[in-house]
Amino acid sequence: MRAVKEDIKGGYLTDLRTLISAEVFTDFLKMAGHLYEAGYKDPAASLAGAVLEDGLRKIASVNEIKLKAREDLSSLNRKVADKNVYNRLVQKKVQVWTGVRNHADHGEFGEYSSQNVADMIRGIEKFLADYLQ
Repeated sequence: MRAVKEDIKGGYLTDLRTLISAEVFTDFLKMAGHLYEAGYKDPAASLAGAVLEDGLRKIASVNEIKLKAREDLSSLNRKVADKNVYNRLVQKKVQVWTGVRNHADHGEFGEYSSQNVADMIRGIEKFLADYLQ
């Protein structure tokens, strides 16, 4: 316990909750990847989108962005971008992933391709690594 306390004081464990969240996100993105590789692009898109939504909520929280109880992916993305956590180009990438997730969740499976889902999973993984710190 003393060693953990010293690590926290020394800044080596910046935020344990963030580290745990990152691990959980990684696990769920791996699950999405396995679904995708098994030929289940639609559930993979839904799961990756859920990870993105939860990640945006955590990014907003870390950056002290006030959220309403029920924010959707689009409003989360806009609020985080408006606070300059990331630039408008990144915001547009998140919009594309949001679109894929929305199509999957609404049964519009022909509106996106398998490649869109693969790009989404890789993109979300990099996005969370870059902005969830």
